[in-house]
Amino acid sequence: MCDLRRALQLRLRRFRRLSGHQGCRPGHPRSAIALPEYGSLAAAGTLDGLHEKRGHNDITFTVSGYGLSYSSPVAFESLRSRLMAESKLVNVKGGLNQGFNLQTNGNGGDRGGTCSGDSGGPVFYPSDTNTIVAVTSFGLNPWCRGTDFAFRTDTEAVLAWILATVPGSEVVDIVIVA
Repeated sequence: MCDLRRALQLRLRRFRRLSGHQGCRPGHPRSAIALPEYGSLAAAGTLDGLHEKRGHNDITFTVSGYGLSYSSPVAFESLRSRLMAESKLVNVKGGLNQGFNLQTNGNGGDRGGTCSGDSGGPVFYPSDTNTIVAVTSFGLNPWCRGTDFAFRTDTEAVLAWILATVPGSEVVDIVIVA
């Protein structure tokens, strides 16, 4: 127990040093992550036409998460910090997607992808923006080398749920990009 407590104290001290937030402590009302700029949500239907427009072009997304950085049958690596990588479009509508998932693949050519622990992380499109089109959900390979699936946030139903779930006073902070 003492080792665990000491490890948590060291992590908190490191966080305070890196963030400059001296008042941070577990349960503190202001211990949420504060960013200089938050992501925007994509308008409903943003991804709908991508499967038809693809042709020979690579359509790129940026994925982000705090999960594993490497995984194999004999080892895994976790940097415990937020990482971002580019993934390429595989499918929007067929197979396991059925219009509510986005399927990408980030392997090869110095690209990353998602891995265990990245679930809930944002998927940005276009890849050089902060516009969120999906949230990482699952992958089909246990060693972070398969295709990745993300739940689309650019649907009428999801946007309506978000707006209905967020407290009324905070709805004005949500930006939906057309």
